[in-house]
Amino acid sequence: MKKIIIIAASLLALNISFAQTVAYKLKTLNTGFVIKNAGVNVKGSFKKGSATLNINEKSIEKSKFVGNVEAASINTGINLRDTHIKEKTEFFDVAKYPNIKIESTKIVPSTTAGTYLVTWSITMKGITKAITAPLTASVVNGLLTINTNFIINRRDWNVGEKSIMMNDNVKVSISGTASK
Repeated sequence: MKKIIIIAASLLALNISFAQTVAYKLKTLNTGFVIKNAGVNVKGSFKKGSATLNINEKSIEKSKFVGNVEAASINTGINLRDTHIKEKTEFFDVAKYPNIKIESTKIVPSTTAGTYLVTWSITMKGITKAITAPLTASVVNGLLTINTNFIINRRDWNVGEKSIMMNDNVKVSISGTASK
C-alpha cells in the first residue's frame, strides 16, 4: 500500500510539473546574419524556419526553445551568391545538410528582468557546438517576444574555407513572436 501511495504521489507531482509548461505557437521568426566579406558587411537572412517554445512559467530554467531553419532559404540579396552558398560542399551543401538547428540546453535568469543567459546547441553541416548568449523575453497582451544575438565562427561548422577576404566571425540575430 505504501508503494502505491508513493507511486501515485510521484505521478501527481510529475503531472503538476508538466502542467506548468505552456507550448507557445510561433507567429513570426526572423533569423538574420552579418559577415564581413572583402571589407564589406554582407547581410542575409533565412526565409523559412520553425520553432517550438515550451515555457515553464513557474521555473524558466525548465523551459525549452528549439528552432530550425532551411539552409536553402538563405537570402543575401544576390541570387548567384545564394546559389553558391547553398550548393557548394564547402558552404551549406543543402543536398546533404538541409537544416540548421538551434536548441536551448540551459537557461539561467539574469539580474535584469526579462533577460536570460542561454546555452544553445547549434547543429550545422552535421556538427554540433555549444554557445552561450543573452536572450531577452517579454510578454505584452499575451504575445511573447524573444530576441538573441551572438557571434559564431563559421569555420567551427566547416562553412567556407580559410579566407583572407571573408571574416570567420558571423553575427547572428534571432527574433520571434509567439502566443499561447
